[in-house]
Amino acid sequence: MVELLQQDEAAGQSLVESLWIREPREAFSRLSETFAMTRWQVRSTAGGCIAETSFCTLAAQAKALGAASPCRHYCLDPLAAMVRSLAPQSRFTVCETLWAGERCLVEVG
Repeated sequence: MVELLQQDEAAGQSLVESLWIREPREAFSRLSETFAMTRWQVRSTAGGCIAETSFCTLAAQAKALGAASPCRHYCLDPLAAMVRSLAPQSRFTVCETLWAGERCLVEVG
């Protein structure tokens, strides 16, 4: 388990460096700009930010094909790794996903 966490941390740091991300909220906007799968709306809160989207091309395609949810592996886990790379003490809470709900909602704080 420790090895997996270290791999996630290294992957998060690598993504942060390659995408020139300086703060946690930028992880969401930079992924939107780079991969054009979704358009995250990010708003600041007292302790961090809330990111929300109501459409994801990858989730829609996976559902149409009857595939498994891509949410964690291709989006949420990399986002969490980037956020933790930038702010190790922050919480990354997935409140809802488009796979199971009406929107994807993530709180960072």
